[in-house]
Amino acid sequence: MKNLIKAELFLFSKSLVFKILLFFSFITGVFSYVTGIFGVTNARTIGIDEVIAYQVMPFFNMVFGGTFASAFICGGFKRQTYGLSLSSGNTRLHIFFAKFIVLSLGMFLLSMPAAAVPFAVVLFNGTINPGGGINYILMRLIYALIGFMVQCTIVIFIDVIVKKGTMANIIGISFTYASLILNANPDFYVGPVIGPYVRYTYLYQLEMFMLCDNSFSDALYLAVTVLTFIVLLSLSAWIFVKSELK
Repeated sequence: MKNLIKAELFLFSKSLVFKILLFFSFITGVFSYVTGIFGVTNARTIGIDEVIAYQVMPFFNMVFGGTFASAFICGGFKRQTYGLSLSSGNTRLHIFFAKFIVLSLGMFLLSMPAAAVPFAVVLFNGTINPGGGINYILMRLIYALIGFMVQCTIVIFIDVIVKKGTMANIIGISFTYASLILNANPDFYVGPVIGPYVRYTYLYQLEMFMLCDNSFSDALYLAVTVLTFIVLLSLSAWIFVKSELK
């Protein structure tokens, strides 16, 4: 398993797709900060919340992380490299979890340049405001990391089902529209029919986490995100093990 992860890290370090996405992630951060200065966007975040916002932003992770995953996960199906790993004595589960670990690392690194630009500028100007102090910051970062890991499982879940990069990207980006619809139509999730159930979904809890309003429940957020992570990761591993690997 350790050698397999090292091999995946080597492939990851040579990925041209990742390097291009990393560059555009930096450009996204610059653009986000510039548009915020000129009032083009109504930024809700400042300082450390920039890091949190890009960790849990579905659209960003599905576009950047999804594109990277298409090359990293679906590329293995296309190039038929998984069979080589099997012939080397690795189990299917080991191959899957090595891919997942490196994919999660890659997606996390992709989110950092976009968040680092506005955060560094705010920090340099001395205007950062941690709000509730160091404990509040740590709590927010931990919650964001949990939410981020769920998005990693969503990406790999789509990829192991579809196995084709372009189609996986389309499905992943389409998923983000559910988040946008939820955000733009609050009446949808407070209605008497569907309202009681929507609050137990990952997207709803993510939106409440970003809003930081009184309706946010720490216990419910953790329960929904952790359960979603376990279910999606287990399903993804099962599908991968049952797939024909060449």
